[in-house]
This record gives sequence, C-alpha cells and structure tokens, in this order.
Amino acid sequence: MNTKFSLVFIILVSSLITGCAQIRKVTYPSNFVYLDHSLVQTTMLRISLAMRSVDETLMGGEPISDADQQLIKQRLSAIDELSDKLATGSLVTNHLVIDDHIDDFKREVRNAIRTANASPPNFYAAGHRGLGDKQFLRRTPETAELRNLKKSPELSIEIRHKYYLSL
Repeated sequence: MNTKFSLVFIILVSSLITGCAQIRKVTYPSNFVYLDHSLVQTTMLRISLAMRSVDETLMGGEPISDADQQLIKQRLSAIDELSDKLATGSLVTNHLVIDDHIDDFKREVRNAIRTANASPPNFYAAGHRGLGDKQFLRRTPETAELRNLKKSPELSIEIRHKYYLSL
C-alpha cells in the first residue's frame, strides 16, 4: 500500500510540474525571455561600480597615467561584457526599460572602447558626460543601493566587496 501511494504521489507531482511548464508556453509569447531579478540586480550594480571607477579615475584632474589608461580600458571591457548579459537582441524581457535602452547603451560602450583604444586615446566618451549620463541606469531599482554610497562608508565597502571584486 505504501509503495502504491508513493508511486501515485510521484506521478501526481511530476504531472503538476509538467503542466506548469506547458502553461508558461501559453501565457508568454515565444520571443519572451525572463531575466531573473538577482541577475539584473548584480549586473546593474557591477556596471554602475565599473562606471564609477572610470569616473573617479578621470576626475583626478591630472594627466591620465598608462596604468590608469589600462584600468579604464579594462573597466570598459567589463561593462561591455556585463551588458551582454542584459541584451537579448530582438527578444522581449520582463524589464522593459532595459529592453528600450540596452542597445543604445551597448553602442555607446563600444564607442568608448574604440576611442579609448585610438591613438592617441580619447576618454571623453567613457566619462561622466559619456557613459555616466545614462538615465536608464538611474531609473532602475537595482541601482538604489549605489545612491547611498556617499552616505554610508560601511555600505560602500560592503557593496564594493560584494560586487566589484569580480570585475
């Protein structure tokens, strides 16, 4: 009796799981991609921190050293790679603001990389008036933690340690 009950229970649970997967096919369009909230939050924070690092390097007021130039180029490449995680091409996601602006953002990141790698290098497109002026990064709740960085040095250290080390 116990074996029959277990078998019926397993069949019932597997049918329920399969049914849920079939419902998703009906309720979402075929060109829909679900971006997990934690992926978006982590990616947006990493992009914001990399952009902040670039801005801090450029705002020093001194000529940019070779080491700083390499750091800026690394950060721009990291931003490009991170934004690939959010870009879905012509597919629709559950983050409409990102869908509307990610292609323009990626185009500007690639322009900043191109001008940074030019001879002589030009970092204007990478600075605050270039990439740092992107409104869609400010409008997402995923970047809300970054607004408090200046208010709380402890939070700043915690966020940098959590998200920045992987850049």
